[in-house]
Parts: sequence; structure tokens; C-alpha cells
Amino acid sequence: MNNESISLNIIDGIYDIQPLAAPAFSSLELTLLSLFSLLVVSVLLYTFWLLFYSAKAIAKRKIKKTYNDFLQKKLDENNTTYQLCSVLCQGLKLNQINTDTILPVHLNAYRQDWGLFTKTISDLRYSKNKKSPAELKALFNSTLYWLKLWP
Repeated sequence: MNNESISLNIIDGIYDIQPLAAPAFSSLELTLLSLFSLLVVSVLLYTFWLLFYSAKAIAKRKIKKTYNDFLQKKLDENNTTYQLCSVLCQGLKLNQINTDTILPVHLNAYRQDWGLFTKTISDLRYSKNKKSPAELKALFNSTLYWLKLWP
């Protein structure tokens, strides 16, 4: 019986102990934490901007909208190719698209493909003949390809 009172006293003594106070951050730790948080937020904002507001992202959305408008018969073939050319110029930040366009250094291997693409888009743009939907679908895919490949 004497043991029970002793163990109760010990338990009561443990309950009386106050928890330790949380250590305070030093000014260096707070500064580093703030800088790291700012860096993470900056990287997230830059990524968000690249995905939604860069010239390429805007051009990609416009190309998809132009394709949908063509499928819904809101645009005819000539207006579709003209709009496609215009949007591609904006996305690539070029004044005009032709075979003489100076390609970025890492795209020099694609010079012949670029020449074929510009010839195709010019032929389709200025042709009086009806274009098949398959030709325009290929043109849309090529446009998105060049938009993706261009730096």
C-alpha cells in the first residue's frame, strides 16, 4: 500500500513539469527561410507565366481556336491559312515566314524541313484551289511542331 502512494506522488510530480519552450529562430534562419520561400514563389510564378502567357502559349491557344473555327465552318480555307500564318509569326516572333528566315543555330539541321514547310504554307495560302481537310490538318500539325521546336 505504501508503494501505491509513492507511485502516485511520482506521477503527480511528472504532471507538474512544464513543457519546454519552443526555440526561437535566429534572424539568419528567418532570412534564409524568407529567401527560400520567395525563390519558390518566383519559380512557380515564372512557370505559370510560361505555361499561360508566353508568346508561344498564346499562339498555341490561337492555333487550336483557329482549327476549331475551321472545323465549325466559321473560317474558310484561305482565311484559315492566313490566320495560321499570322499566329505562327506572332508565336515565333518573326515579321514574316519564308525560306530565307534565319533559323536559330540548333535548327540548322532542319533547314530543308523549314523550306518545305514555308513552301507548303505559301502554296496553301495563295492557292485558289480548294484545300482538303487532310492538307489543313497536316498544316496545323506542322505549325504546332515548328512552334514547339523553335526556341
